[in-house]
Amino acid sequence: MEAGAPSSDRLLLDFDDLPPGEVAADVELAPAQHGAEVRVRTVGAGRVSLEPHPRGGQALRLPPYDDTATARAVVTVAAPPALLQPDGHDFELTASFNLDAESEGGLDNGNNLVQRGLWGEAAQYKIQVDDGIVSCRVAGDRGEVIVKGAEAVVPGAWFTARCVRSQDRLTLHLDGPDGSSAASEVEGPTGDLSFRDDTPLVIGGKTTPEGIPVEGASDQFNGAVDDVELVVHR
Repeated sequence: MEAGAPSSDRLLLDFDDLPPGEVAADVELAPAQHGAEVRVRTVGAGRVSLEPHPRGGQALRLPPYDDTATARAVVTVAAPPALLQPDGHDFELTASFNLDAESEGGLDNGNNLVQRGLWGEAAQYKIQVDDGIVSCRVAGDRGEVIVKGAEAVVPGAWFTARCVRSQDRLTLHLDGPDGSSAASEVEGPTGDLSFRDDTPLVIGGKTTPEGIPVEGASDQFNGAVDDVELVVHR
C-alpha cells in the first residue's frame, strides 16, 4: 500500500462454514476473524439455528414472535476497536434479512437487525425494521440522523439493507428479491462515533452492556439474517 493511501477495516459474518441446526447458548458461533469473538446469547426459550439460504450457504434463524417477550436470542460480536468503531470515518453497515409475517405487537414491538450502542447513549449505528419500514440511525457527538426506506418490505422474502455514512450524508440502500433497488438519503452531521471498547455489535435485538438480551422490549428480530458486514473507511 502506498503511503497515505486509504484503507478499510472489514468484518463479514456469513455463517456458511458452520454446522447446520440449533446452536447452543453462550458458545462461540464462528471462527475468529481479525480477533473477533462471535457468540449466541439467549434468554428463556429463545434459540438460534442455522438454516439453508435459498441463494446458497446458510442463514441465521432468530426466534419467532413471542407476545410474552420472554424468548430472546441474539448474536454478539466482540472485536478490537478498529473493526467496530468508525470514529469520524465514513462507513457502511449491511445485512440481508427475511422478516417473519408475524413480528410485532405487545412488548415485542420492533425488529432490530444489527446495531452497536443503544438509543440514548453517546453513540449508535443501527439498522432496524419497524412496521415493515427499514431504517438506519447513526448518532455521534454532533447529532443523530435517521434515514428510512420509502416502502414496507414484504415478509417472507429476502432483502438486503446497506447503510452508508459519507461525511454528513446518510444513505439507505434497499435491494429487493426481484432485483429492484431503492435508495433514500438524509443530510446531517453525526460526528465522531466513540464507544466503550467492550460494547458489542449485536445481531437481532438489544442487549445489556454485558451482551445479555434485555427482557421486555428488546426489539427482537423475528426472521432470518445473513451476510452482516461492517466496513470502516480510514
